[in-house]
Amino acid sequence: MKELLKRIFLVHKCVSCRKILDCKNFDEAFCSDCREFYLASKMSICPECSQEAEKCRCMPPLLKKGDASAVRKLFFYSKSKASEPQNRLIYYLKRNKSKRVSRAVARELIPIIKAEAVRLNVQELPIVVSAPRSKSAVFEHGFDQTEMICRAIAEISVFEYCNVLKRRWGGREQKALTSGERQKNIKNLIYCDDALCDKIKGKTVILIDDIVTTGATLSACIQLLKGKGAKNVVCVAIASDIKT
Repeated sequence: MKELLKRIFLVHKCVSCRKILDCKNFDEAFCSDCREFYLASKMSICPECSQEAEKCRCMPPLLKKGDASAVRKLFFYSKSKASEPQNRLIYYLKRNKSKRVSRAVARELIPIIKAEAVRLNVQELPIVVSAPRSKSAVFEHGFDQTEMICRAIAEISVFEYCNVLKRRWGGREQKALTSGERQKNIKNLIYCDDALCDKIKGKTVILIDDIVTTGATLSACIQLLKGKGAKNVVCVAIASDIKT
């Protein structure tokens, strides 16, 4: 009944063009037209491996050094295409606390998580972990978008979410820094919650983030997770910067 009332009284819009969604698209992030464009973007070819974005496992140099098992993504991000639906999805997630859109993204990430579990021949279910958002961004917007997506994954799949990675106050905004500056900036900002570390010990961890650029944040997360006993760490992002 609660879900039915939501469908009757709530107005849900496309995250890109802001068109009101009809009933058949109620649980989607996009309207039909924008979704077609979005699906086409997922077939963009990686300039490094010549694979479609969803199949590409290429990673920035920092993550290669950081011993990531893979970096998977749904599509490639490019600032020059900021107005396109796939990139508007990233902006929407950062600025809007939406369980609907978080669930829509979670549904697309789950098959990738399952595929990586099969590839690595994981005997136990992987543990899903979120790369923490900066404290200033959480304070400004009131939520952590990656944590919301991880919680949605746990709600609609068999995978468990462990909020083991935390972030301290301080530091500079990562997107305004060079690769080297990002590494130094993030090094002491992220830490593990010791009370939750047993959950990841000996396990394959799926580390979720919204976008991968230089890989500095994910590299710091991997070092912490491995240091606390994680067996493998697979990075799964919504998008990866086309330069990587």
